[in-house]
Parts: sequence; C-alpha cells; structure tokens
Amino acid sequence: MLMATVVFMAVYFCKSLRPWSILSIALFCVLDWDPFSVLAIGFWLSFLAVALIIFTISGKQNNQSRLLRLVRVQWVLALGLLPVTLIYFQQAAWVSPLANFFAVPWVSFVVVPLVLLGSGLLVISEVLGAWVLQGASYSIDVFWWVLNYLHNIPYAKWSHSTPNWALLPAALGVVLLLAPKGWPSKQISLVLLSPLLFAQQISPTDGALKLSILDVGQGLATVLETERHVLVYDTGPNYSESFNAGEAVIVPYLRDRGIDKVDMLIVSHTDKDHAGGLESVLTQLQVDRLVTSTPQRFQHDDASLCRQGVIWKWDGVHFEFLHPNDNIHKLSQNNRSCVLLIKHSAGSILITGDIERPIERNLIEKHRNLLDTDVLVVPHHGSNSSSTKAFIQATSPQYAVFATGYRNSYRFPNAKVVSRFEEFGTELVNTASQGMITFEFSNQHGLQLHPGYRDQRNRFWHSRF
Repeated sequence: MLMATVVFMAVYFCKSLRPWSILSIALFCVLDWDPFSVLAIGFWLSFLAVALIIFTISGKQNNQSRLLRLVRVQWVLALGLLPVTLIYFQQAAWVSPLANFFAVPWVSFVVVPLVLLGSGLLVISEVLGAWVLQGASYSIDVFWWVLNYLHNIPYAKWSHSTPNWALLPAALGVVLLLAPKGWPSKQISLVLLSPLLFAQQISPTDGALKLSILDVGQGLATVLETERHVLVYDTGPNYSESFNAGEAVIVPYLRDRGIDKVDMLIVSHTDKDHAGGLESVLTQLQVDRLVTSTPQRFQHDDASLCRQGVIWKWDGVHFEFLHPNDNIHKLSQNNRSCVLLIKHSAGSILITGDIERPIERNLIEKHRNLLDTDVLVVPHHGSNSSSTKAFIQATSPQYAVFATGYRNSYRFPNAKVVSRFEEFGTELVNTASQGMITFEFSNQHGLQLHPGYRDQRNRFWHSRF
C-alpha cells in the first residue's frame, strides 16, 4: 500500500520524477514505517521485482506491443529473481512466468476492483456490497484453482540447494545478463551464475557423522547425516492446521542441505510434539523407511516397529535400538519411545525420546555397558519424571542437549534436572536459548560442538539468556 501510494502521488504531483527516484522514495517510506520489514522475504521480492522492471524495460521498449512487453516482464522477473528464490526457498518453478502471466492481470483487473467496489458499496447497501464481495470470493477461487493446477504439473518445480555465498556473484551475473545492449563483459554473467547452479552444500565425508538438533520450539526433531545416508529422528510439533515443524523447519533445513531423500525416519512415539510434522515430511520428501513404536498409527508402505536389538551400520557408523522390547503394549506413550544409540569412532550419541524413570532403570539393568555416551539428548525435554541420578551416572554424558521451547508452559528443563547434570560436570546446551545445535564426529578432529545457530546468527533484537 505504501509503495502504491508513493507512486500515485509522484505521478500526480511530480511528473518529472524518474522511476528510480520514485522507487527510492517508496523504499524510504517503507523503511521509515517498519525498519524490520527488511527481515521479510516479501520486502526483497517486491523491491527487486520493481527494480528489475525499471532496469530492463522502463522507457526502452515503447516500440513493442503491450503483449510482448508483458511476456518480456515475466521472463525478466523469472530470471532476475532466480538467485533469491533458490537461496530462500531452495527451489524454482519453470511455470512461474506462466502463473504470473495469468495472476497479474486477473488480480489487477478482476479481484482487486471487485474487492474495492464491494467494500465501497457496503456503505450504501450491505446487500449489494455483499453480493459484489461474493463475486470477488469466486474470482479468488478461480485464481487458486489455476495456480493449484499449475503447481501440480509434473516437474513444475526444480529443487536445488545453493550455498549463501553464491548469492553475490549470481546477483552480479543477473545484472550483467539483463543489462541493456552495449554493456561490456556480458559473457562473464554465465561464469558468475554458475555457482548458483552447480555449487553444493558440504556433506560429511570420510566416515564423518553430523548430528543436528533442530530448533522446533517445544518438541524434538533431529537429523543425522553420514557420508551417504540421512536419518531423521522425530518431526517436531504441530501447532495448528496451517503450521507444523515438518513444513516450517525440517523440510527447509533438509533442502538447504541439498537433501531430498531420507533413508530412515524414526518417530519415537505419537505425541504431537514429536510426530506433529510427520505428514509434511512424508509428502514433501522421499522417505524410504518409517520406523516407530506404533507403526499401525501411520500410513507408509515400509513402516516397521523400532525394537530392542535391531542393529545396522551406515558408512562405518553403528546404529542400535535399545528400547522398546516385546512388552511395548503394556507401556505408556512416553515409555514406548524408541531409544537409539549411535556409535562413531570419535564418540557416541543416545537419543531417548520421552522415556521416564521406569525405562531408565530398565536400560541400566539391561544395557549398562552400552549407556556410557558423549552426547545425550535428554529424556522428555528435561522433565523431572526422567533423568534420575542413576541414569545420568550410567550415561555420564559430556554434553546434555535439552530440546525445549522458549518460555514453554511446562517450564522445561526442570531446575532439579539441570542441577543433577551439573553435579556430574556435564556441559548443558538448550535449543531454546541457542537455537539449532550441531555436533560433528570425525576421525581427524574427534567430537566437535559448533556454536548454536543463535550465536552464529546473533541479532541485537534477540533476547539475552
């Protein structure tokens, strides 16, 4: 609205203003109204789109028909915004010019006029205004039907992970490629664009193992990467019908890592803070195997039960389920949680789901020789129903990871649990205060804890803990 207001006022009162001056004034007004708008991708897409149109088309193609100019605008926007869409969304759609070719005139000449007309008529006649607004609603239904049809075309989207450093050379490449005739060194644009298309994220190599405990609020979602395999343990919470950790956190993270296939997805149990994002992960990524304590609750072609004693190896890394056993039907949901042990030559990991004291005692009795671990994902987010002194002593972790939400209503981790770990000299890390937490295990460098995501991307508006 601010951008449109500035343009209308500039055209009406200052006809001599150049397009770049108008865009600059609009930019100033938007930032003055809301400085934090620079954190929204919509801000960048809006201003970059207008800047691309001014740079490539404004005042240069008056001899062309309006249809050709419209086609050229869509081609320019698709190519010019490609670096931003790949960096932010890890995907691009070849149908986007076609979608915009329909959407822009439909919204401009059908949807918006009907909405404005209906809103104005409400002042005169509520019945007449409501009738026109109903027409606007039908026009939006048509709009979404067309976009959904285009979205469902096979191979409509191209998913590709691009490192953030590729954005700068790609931006310069786009400027050179779309520059007017006569600009020097336009051939260099292809070289500058090549990292955007061919550079890849760095994956674990030479037997290394990477553990990422994602920040999904009050819930658990972890990703384990070996040289050639990916395992996801739990999928975080489901906050509402329109927002879950699978779609908002896990899938974008995996795509950013260049991962579109999950070899094994483990859902420890059915609590919504552990299984809430499952459907989004299953529908948006290829998942070869689903392993859970309640396979009958989930729809998957290859769903199986996590069972004590199941062992496998990926790229020299040892994986083993320590729980549950055959008496799973007698247990509560929390105590059915799949307990996974991962052993690497540089250290070990124990992921425990939401197990409570009875299962901790059971693990100590049956697997005491296996429990000594370097990284413990603390049971039940640090609830006082878990993490007994005996269990902490048996596991003797170097690092204890609390997967909790900021100011969560359960007040996890419990102060008594924190005190118990501190007694044993364990280093504590928490997703609520540090964001995503990453460990790397390698033969060359041993076990490394990387700075939390909030420390890596520290901003002055972040709360201090």
